Amino acid sequence: MTYRFAMSALWGALAYADTELPAPFGWGVVKGDLPERRHPQLGFTYTNHNQTENYNSPQSPYWAFKAFISLALPETYPFWTTPEEPYPSHVLPAIKPLRHPGQTLIRSGGHTFMLSSGQACSYALRHGAEKYGKLAYSSHFGFSNPSGTFFLEQHAADSTLALPDDQKRLRSPSLPHPLWHIRKDGRILPAGWTASDSGEGREEAPGNALARSPKGVSAVRDLDSAGLEGGRDGRVVLAEANSNLMSPWTWIPTLIGRTPQNRPSGS
Repeated sequence: MTYRFAMSALWGALAYADTELPAPFGWGVVKGDLPERRHPQLGFTYTNHNQTENYNSPQSPYWAFKAFISLALPETYPFWTTPEEPYPSHVLPAIKPLRHPGQTLIRSGGHTFMLSSGQACSYALRHGAEKYGKLAYSSHFGFSNPSGTFFLEQHAADSTLALPDDQKRLRSPSLPHPLWHIRKDGRILPAGWTASDSGEGREEAPGNALARSPKGVSAVRDLDSAGLEGGRDGRVVLAEANSNLMSPWTWIPTLIGRTPQNRPSGS
């Protein structure tokens, strides 16, 4: 909740400080980018204490008042009088490598996400590996935290390899497939984005898994099963409730295979 309202509070504070924004990011763009609905609950888009930190509490929603600092501005200020404008996506690069954190920001096929490798959190917090160390993060599908460690459904392993592998590689999207990125892992269990639970359709087949929802389609495909016994089977996993940042119930398309030692490659 704190981070969710912080995204809005920044723009109100800039207006209150009478800051002149650089073109093309004027007040019309800011107003068009602000979310239409904000509810003061502990969670991001719904109440979810599984995503919170130990510094969150029932008093945390009061932090949201910072997002309303723009109400101190007169009604004649450009923040109020400027019409809403669309976000100037055309000025942003489609692919932006970030050398120091080892990340790549991507805007492709109407989807904004980040490929990440080598990132880690240097201090203790809840679900630190899930919040900082997954292979990819989506501004549309969010990410998931585990609710337990016994079943695959509890792991909610979206955008994750279930076992560590020093040979993994990530490849950014390219035409003619702007919505796909490639992960070369060799022998372990990969998974795609989460799809919200809607019953709109799930497909499971050898080497493929797909889930449809109102938020979009998430799919994972096996391009190379070398070294795995019988290849990898596609499975759409119903993750446990409240494990995802965006939706309380989610499906995660997953590939499951076995190593030559006849042991599950993920759990």
